[in-house]
Amino acid sequence: DPIPHNFKIDGFSNGGINTLVPAGGSMKKKFNSEEKSPMMAGCTIHGWMKSRIVMRDSPYMAVSGENGKFTIENLPVGKHQFQVWHPVSNYVKEMKIDGKTVKDRKGIIEIDVKPGNNDLGDIVIDANLLK
Repeated sequence: DPIPHNFKIDGFSNGGINTLVPAGGSMKKKFNSEEKSPMMAGCTIHGWMKSRIVMRDSPYMAVSGENGKFTIENLPVGKHQFQVWHPVSNYVKEMKIDGKTVKDRKGIIEIDVKPGNNDLGDIVIDANLLK
């Protein structure tokens, strides 16, 4: 970028970063640990430049689209744990999966992946939990 930025990341397991990146510069950082939740990242000079970084030792994750749908391809058959997270509420502690209420304080759900196509059906989260 032709202008400077102050790059800040708030991590827990990896510690934080708060550094000035000069105009035309770049920065590299290696993270050594998974994070329990997405890390906030952004430029403190330009407040609209915000994002989150997910640090997990797994190739299996997804971000839902505008319509709320997501796909995770090539999951191995067997039981897998997933964590449901939202930028407003953090861990989604309660949801309905195919009509059944599932609760977990860290938003963890267990899915049994079977051979062939697996459709979880609708995962419904009460909008009041996202305020």
